[in-house]
Amino acid sequence: MKKLTYITALIICFLAVNANAQPPNYDDLLIYYADGDYEKLIKKAERYTLDDKTKSDPIPYMYMAKGFFAIHKNPDGFKEEFTKNAIATSTRYAERAQKLDKEGVLAQDETNTDFISNLKKYWLETIDNEILTGNYGRAFGIVMKYGKLSEGDAGVSYLLGACKFQRNDKNGATKYWEEGDAALAKITSTGNWKSEDYAMLKLGVLETAKALKAYDELGEAQKLLNKVKQWFEDDSEFMDIYNCYVNSKC
Repeated sequence: MKKLTYITALIICFLAVNANAQPPNYDDLLIYYADGDYEKLIKKAERYTLDDKTKSDPIPYMYMAKGFFAIHKNPDGFKEEFTKNAIATSTRYAERAQKLDKEGVLAQDETNTDFISNLKKYWLETIDNEILTGNYGRAFGIVMKYGKLSEGDAGVSYLLGACKFQRNDKNGATKYWEEGDAALAKITSTGNWKSEDYAMLKLGVLETAKALKAYDELGEAQKLLNKVKQWFEDDSEFMDIYNCYVNSKC
């Protein structure tokens, strides 16, 4: 009888230790997020990021990113400490979450991938607006933010180079364009790409082609356009520039 009691006690201790070793499921954060209680969500998620047991888990950081993004979209009723620079703060926490996600747990929840997609679309639209107004200096900084959400992105490197070129930094432009060429060469499939991935590549390539042409490097612009044509043959904007630069049909 004593032996059974001892074994039972060992089992209970093992289960208790094992339970304590398991990370939380963060149901509390899910509830706050679903209820739109973003201030409580952020405060509770922050506690997890400061706790030694959970500070290396990407999920609390992702919830903080989601909370700040939601506040950015609709800041009414929230305190200034949450609304000030909310979009930049959201991006910072999203970047941190992705860096900590060594095992791909974030991608197991489609709401996380959709969120990152929406965050990238926000920055892409902002970049577009800056380029349309010729503000390449500001665009450069925003592209850097986008790039933190999309490591090894060829479009990001090309666009950074184009921004440098427009700011009369030819050496800086060349450095980023070389990075873009290297990243482009590594692309073996676009099967998991989203619309913003194509949009960034297109924008980076077209801005780079424009810069190369202005620098009397039309041949290099043509080579680059030909490298990516396969993904944009149904894109009228891309094909208009392609036909102008490659086929002299302007």
